[in-house]
Amino acid sequence: MSDPEPRGYMRRHPALTFLMVVVGLILLLPGICAIVFMASMGSDDPTIVGLWVVCVLIALGGGFLLVSAFR
Repeated sequence: MSDPEPRGYMRRHPALTFLMVVVGLILLLPGICAIVFMASMGSDDPTIVGLWVVCVLIALGGGFLLVSAFR
């Protein structure tokens, strides 16, 4: 008979998946705030733009964490 799961396949513990989702959502918050403030303020100051870029990169990390949690 064939196995429903391939050999060597390990499932992740549900608590770890839950933790990855929570941390991913928390990491999305700075990026969402940065996009909202970027749209409302529209500053050309390089320091503020650099801070926005860092916040959006943190949010991208949170998005990748969410994607990997649901794989």
